Amino acid sequence: MSEQGHETREQDHETEDGLFHGNVGEQQYKAEEPADKLTDKSTDELTDEPVDGPIDKPTDESSEVKEVIKQGESPILLELREMMERLLGDFQTKLKYDQAKQAIIDKLDAEVQEYRQNLIRKIVVNVFNDVIAEIDDAEKMIRYYEENQPSEENYFRLLKVFREIADNLCLMMEKHDTLSFQCNEGDPFDPSRQRVMKTVPTDNPELDKTVRAKLRRGFEYEGKVIRPEMVEVYIYQKTGGR
Repeated sequence: MSEQGHETREQDHETEDGLFHGNVGEQQYKAEEPADKLTDKSTDELTDEPVDGPIDKPTDESSEVKEVIKQGESPILLELREMMERLLGDFQTKLKYDQAKQAIIDKLDAEVQEYRQNLIRKIVVNVFNDVIAEIDDAEKMIRYYEENQPSEENYFRLLKVFREIADNLCLMMEKHDTLSFQCNEGDPFDPSRQRVMKTVPTDNPELDKTVRAKLRRGFEYEGKVIRPEMVEVYIYQKTGGR
């Protein structure tokens, strides 16, 4: 019985050793399997086996990252981020408003410039029409005196025509708010409205710096002198015997 039991235990031991050694051999076989064979197998499995279920579409990693960052932020940083986003929105709104405002300003400026040009053109055309009328009258008088012999009567008539031309031109300028002015002889010289063309010495101190003669009219537009009057002025000088 003891020998039979001993043999039985040896068989059992051999059986266990065989299983144990068999497992180790299998593991060693798997471990010693070539790497390229494993790679080919894994590749075959990826390419040949069908994939069950829908394929996930790529997600917006930046939005996920932002969400993760936002979840990890402190309340203060989160509040600052929201404030910055509000400020950015306000800035963009203000920028759009400024652009629209600038477009309106540019349009109004263009309309003002067009109105100004039309107004200037209208004034200039009116002035030209008045000048053309004076040219017509002058040419008419030229033809008249060319057809008649010179005489004393024609001489005085011609002087009258020239005076009328000057007066008509002054009236034409008054229609456009440009006034002529002239002083009287003996009036004090006014440097703000007059220009000295000639000085005449005098021994009378009362005549010093007074107008001796008026030479050309002065003109002013809307109260501002655009051409001063041309005059002769007395200048007091002491005589040698006094």
